[in-house]
Amino acid sequence: MADEEYLVERTVVAKAKMKGWITRKVAWQGRRGAKDHAFFGFGRCVFIEFKAVGKTLVGQQKKEFEKLKAVYPDIHLCDNVRDGLRILGIES
Repeated sequence: MADEEYLVERTVVAKAKMKGWITRKVAWQGRRGAKDHAFFGFGRCVFIEFKAVGKTLVGQQKKEFEKLKAVYPDIHLCDNVRDGLRILGIES
């Protein structure tokens, strides 16, 4: 994972935990392209794929994202802390 991507993910996860979210790093056995993190709280289950600023999904990640997004709307792509916090309804 790129340092910049890790920093975005780590910051969003830390702030989410402080606000009462339960967070889990995601790894789906036998599936490539799993979202990076799941957030549980406040009546929601949110999946976020973190990327470095300006980066996007490619290959299997893109296919898996589109497949899941078609049936579950709370799946997101995030390349910065501000958007990650906004997705979770957290003020920065």
